[in-house]
Amino acid sequence: MTAKTGQTILLICGIVLGAFFAYTGCRKLFTDWVWAKESYLRYHPLWVYYASGVIELIAGIGLMIPVARFTSALVLTAMILAVAANSWRGDLKHLLGPAVIFPAILLVLAWFSRPAGLLTPPPR
Repeated sequence: MTAKTGQTILLICGIVLGAFFAYTGCRKLFTDWVWAKESYLRYHPLWVYYASGVIELIAGIGLMIPVARFTSALVLTAMILAVAANSWRGDLKHLLGPAVIFPAILLVLAWFSRPAGLLTPPPR
């Protein structure tokens, strides 16, 4: 696989995931998504529902922009794990799959989108 092919795959993954998260963020903020709101309110105050919608919307747009993809992927991963960790102890264990799969995909996207000098040792 060439570098150009890899960049194209990253761009497509960023756009698809970004559109998904931006859509869910918009749905939380601008519609009455009863199922999502009820599942949040079991374990979190209402502000967490709206804060996650704002984060999903902004970071979803960020996933579509190559220079913001790394940070957006890490922010979404942290948000998903923080929100889902509290729910795992309850009767929402059926949501464990998405709460593990999405952060894993986002971390892979972050790894391949990381800034060039992030893991290189300093010059001697």
